[in-house]
Amino acid sequence: NGCIYGIPHNQTAALKIDPTTDHVSLVRQANGAPLPQGNWKWHGGLCTKSKDKILGFPNNSDSVLVIDVRQNCVYTIGDNSILQSGRHRIPQDHRYKYLGGALT
Repeated sequence: NGCIYGIPHNQTAALKIDPTTDHVSLVRQANGAPLPQGNWKWHGGLCTKSKDKILGFPNNSDSVLVIDVRQNCVYTIGDNSILQSGRHRIPQDHRYKYLGGALT
């Protein structure tokens, strides 16, 4: 859609910037509920090949962020049974998981 999206690190919504109109808005969950506040949740993101979703990498979150650009909403997938901190984080504190990714 030509817009630029910001991954919420501490914010409760994703940022959407339309460079053709200079309009700035927030993208929330479909039900309007905010995402959790603070805690450096997601760090960076990557657009899918189909260009209809952007995935945010979990830093201190126990879920992956999904920005659905066609539906103009966000949601999360995964949980702490899969997304855990590295073995060096004793006790397991669910922090500092991923800091980026790559598309193949």
